[in-house]
Amino acid sequence: MPNCEGPGNGVLVWPTRLPCASIQWNSGGLGPVTRSQKGINSLATAVSLIRRLRPPNARRYRTFADPIFHQGLSAHHRSDLTESFTPLGPTSGGPSIFNLSSNGITTARDAWVYNSSREKLLGQIERTAETYKEAMETGVPTDDASQISWSRALRRKLASGVELEVNNSSVRSASYRPFNRANVYFDPQLIEVQSKMRTIYPSKATHNLGFYVVGAGSDKPFSVLMTDSILDIAFWGSSSGNYFARHTFQEGSSQESDLLSELNIESGDQPIDNISEDALRDFRESYGPNVSKDDVFFYVYGLLHSPEYRTRFEADLGKMLPLIPKVAGIDGFRAFVDAGKDLSDLHIGYESLEPYALDEVATAMSVDQDDYARYSVTKMKYGGKAPAWDKTRIIYNAQITLAGIPEDAHRYMLGSRSAVDWIIERYQVKTDKASGIVNDPNDWSREQGQPRYIIDLIGRIVTLSLETNRIVDGLPGLGLD
Repeated sequence: MPNCEGPGNGVLVWPTRLPCASIQWNSGGLGPVTRSQKGINSLATAVSLIRRLRPPNARRYRTFADPIFHQGLSAHHRSDLTESFTPLGPTSGGPSIFNLSSNGITTARDAWVYNSSREKLLGQIERTAETYKEAMETGVPTDDASQISWSRALRRKLASGVELEVNNSSVRSASYRPFNRANVYFDPQLIEVQSKMRTIYPSKATHNLGFYVVGAGSDKPFSVLMTDSILDIAFWGSSSGNYFARHTFQEGSSQESDLLSELNIESGDQPIDNISEDALRDFRESYGPNVSKDDVFFYVYGLLHSPEYRTRFEADLGKMLPLIPKVAGIDGFRAFVDAGKDLSDLHIGYESLEPYALDEVATAMSVDQDDYARYSVTKMKYGGKAPAWDKTRIIYNAQITLAGIPEDAHRYMLGSRSAVDWIIERYQVKTDKASGIVNDPNDWSREQGQPRYIIDLIGRIVTLSLETNRIVDGLPGLGLD
């Protein structure tokens, strides 16, 4: 590691294997730091602190840094413009766009409470309940990971004598990962942390929508996606995020609401607008009295897709939740509103899109089998070999290869993967090592009554990716100072 520590007192050191950048201020110094954006953000914060706290007799300020650091630091200072922007979510003081935000749910036992098959999921929950009951009766909880997944909260329930009941009505549809629906056992007894998802989706009958953004300080590139269901905290694959729903609902008896929805009886959940009055007032002052809360909601979704916004405020997006500017002019505002609506419809309605016309190439002799077997998957992969994968082709199964995927489809990124990558990664048969539980995406196809669900989903996501690119490429400039 290069020694870049400056002489004097108060030296802050970030270990790194890369060439370092050092900031010296009179006899004190800062260094070394990484050349990564995270290192740049940390050092820029330190520089800002020094500027505010330096003593009156400190007149000289010198920096020694490589060009990459200077670029990053310049980006940091350009983002000072964001001080006039509105926070996306509620803060300790001042107005915000939304009244409430939520993380995704934390289960502490994903393999047990998520599954592509509703029937298998309930079987897993029943096994958990039986093992838990046996532990209550004997006073000796088993450590057999194939029978139950313990957590601190579940052990506390056991110690307190709380009984574990199986409620079939607690099975919901969830967005586990991008474009990856799954059954989830959404019950407070087995979900470690529900966050505020219960106020956003109180029952199966609840119609709502919202978008999930990459959490502050995440290791993932900034991303956002609209969904209409409960989602997992690690929706982006790891780390966390924040969900901003169009509406919230008063908390009530969730199990009662789910039971009523199964019986097609209205549960009486009343929506509460989640766009703040302060935000509506602010946007009307800028764009006129006809602006609605729906306009504000979709404007934000459109804006968060803007390449100019993501590039210009990259440093800020890497360390905090988005701050929302108001673009120049009513025409610019309406363009982002319209784009946000189109993107929302596209991303929520992905399962009903027309699949892109891919070539289904037969790679083996057809055998006598039903459509569910013919279109089942075990583990898909791209053509070619690592690291030079041919992403225009997908080896779907032993009999079918898909060809003709446009390269441009992979330009639409969600976190560290393209939308098409997410389908390849998620739709494979997986066995949890600890429990032995098998999650088979083909079960979802069978329970939906759609043997071509997975193969058509690939075509639909290609369509979605290309259309998303078209909408994003057509966004206007921000027109900011």
